[in-house]
This record gives sequence, C-alpha cells and structure tokens, in this order.
Amino acid sequence: MNTSCRKCGSELEPIKNCLVCDQSTQFECRKCQTQTEVQIHSLCAYDKPKMSIA
Repeated sequence: MNTSCRKCGSELEPIKNCLVCDQSTQFECRKCQTQTEVQIHSLCAYDKPKMSIA
C-alpha cells in the first residue's frame, strides 16, 4: 500500500503498528517529517494487546 504525504506528496513510512493486528497505525513523511494522526482500529481496541516477554 503506497500512501503519500498530504503536505508534500512524498511517500509515507510506517512508524507505529497496532499491538493486536500489527497493521500500520501511524506514518511519517520521508521528506518533510510530517506525522499522521494515529489511526485507531475500532475492532482491535476491544481486544487485549499482545504481550511480549523479554
């Protein structure tokens, strides 16, 4: 999925992923460093997040 920056039109890079489904929830522009709002997955918000054991 190619997503472009609304400010400059350059490609966006995923910077945050959903803890439940691992899809991208926030992006940052490679050129102007503008960040998008975090996208909440309404179905995932009700599931328990995955826990990692270090």
